[in-house]
Amino acid sequence: MVRRGRKLGPPVRPEDSPVIFAAVVLGETGLYKWQMKALERAARGKRVALRAANGSGKTDKVIGILALWFLWRFPRGRMPITSGSWRQVKNQLWPALERHRNNPSLAGWKWLKNCRVETPEGGFIEGFSTNHAGKAEGWHGRVTDEFKDERKEQEEEDPRSEKKARLFDADEFTGDDPSSPVFFVVDEAKTVPDEIFDAIERCTLQFCIYLSSPGKPEGQFYRCFHEEKELFCPMVVTAFDCPHISQERIDRILARVGGNEDDSYYRSVVLAEFTLEGDLYIIDPGKLEWGQRQPYEPRRGRPVAFLDIAAGGDETVLAICDGNEVWIEYAERQRDTVQSVRKCIATLKGLGIADCDLWVDAPGMGLAVISDFNESGWYPNEFFGNNPPEDRDRYINLSAECWNDAGLELMTGRVHIRSRLPDKKLYMQLTTRKKEYADDSRLRNEKKDKMKARNLSSPDRADALLGAIWASFRGVSGVWTGEGNRPIVGKSQHAVKHTGKFYPI
Repeated sequence: MVRRGRKLGPPVRPEDSPVIFAAVVLGETGLYKWQMKALERAARGKRVALRAANGSGKTDKVIGILALWFLWRFPRGRMPITSGSWRQVKNQLWPALERHRNNPSLAGWKWLKNCRVETPEGGFIEGFSTNHAGKAEGWHGRVTDEFKDERKEQEEEDPRSEKKARLFDADEFTGDDPSSPVFFVVDEAKTVPDEIFDAIERCTLQFCIYLSSPGKPEGQFYRCFHEEKELFCPMVVTAFDCPHISQERIDRILARVGGNEDDSYYRSVVLAEFTLEGDLYIIDPGKLEWGQRQPYEPRRGRPVAFLDIAAGGDETVLAICDGNEVWIEYAERQRDTVQSVRKCIATLKGLGIADCDLWVDAPGMGLAVISDFNESGWYPNEFFGNNPPEDRDRYINLSAECWNDAGLELMTGRVHIRSRLPDKKLYMQLTTRKKEYADDSRLRNEKKDKMKARNLSSPDRADALLGAIWASFRGVSGVWTGEGNRPIVGKSQHAVKHTGKFYPI
């Protein structure tokens, strides 16, 4: 049966596609889907960040093919390939290139011993390892008008592509010189210092790809998947995406850690997650990433709000949790508490949330804000982080219980963060607060003055978000203790005033 209405484009040539080049010129067939995606995305000028499990074949099947395709496509092109160690360049990268040195399609190329390949036209591939930013500077590509036209066609054919994740801008080049683009490759990027990446950013590149197995949740490679992910095309490859990695091998790794799939070694080697040795942070970055990647269907419930009040130059944050979704409604610096209260009330009325389902962080400025709410006829619940927790055997106070229990909801994927825009600040706040142990071995949160000493800001957004989750899954609302007057606020018959505090059910 012939399908109608679909136009067939011209045949794809090897020079247009590294996947076709690999099959036709190099005889490399049987590439995995993720390998083909990485090759094609990088060849189209996307800033690719590829995080892959150990033994996935990223150096051989991705860097090796890309390097040879690039020099074959652009004989005057220049491809610097750096890594955190010379051993990686010499023992992994060079063999991936050299095994094709006798290919007749690459005749005339010079294969030098110092991990360098040269073309008769002056192009080259150069592998090197350096800790000096100066060696990574000074790479500036030049392209012709023909190359610019090809890139424009690719943009039109791929309308879903993110322009921020692309390196090439036709307006940056005059087209006066023969094409001599630069393709910068960073292998085992987790071990490369940030100074090298800063130097790379000062170069004029047409192609770029960062590849590595996962490491600690820090550094530029880590930021490619989190704070700066909108600037890259991030890809994650687990051992399960690589058919050559047998289930038997995966089972051996799992057995090595006692069958614990939450073990940092298993999550790093098999699941390609950023991990830390030991139990350091309240919310583990790798587990948070895994939980938020899990598919889910939005499930509505009774929406609950949590307001974290600013102190000094910090932010006032309103977070909402509705069913299995949570989000930051707004975050702003507002010193006028009366305006903060009025905006909060107007926002919640628009969302149909009554005062009985609003919690306010009461310590500090919170008590004054509570009074402002009361003057407006609203009687929200008061959250005192130093109050006793429900699980007194495990946590030292309510704040520790809130962070740990609500954080678990995010790490398991039972609650998902609904993001309207990438929120770098929220993610950093969630994943950088350490857990501590009191004298009696109960858990407590790292104090904010210690976080400040580590150059971290006050976790206002994280406090509000986790507070909303805690209030939602605990099913709590204010209850009257019998003291004072019980007001009727708006449509709510549940909000009740207490002369001192509100207590959870």
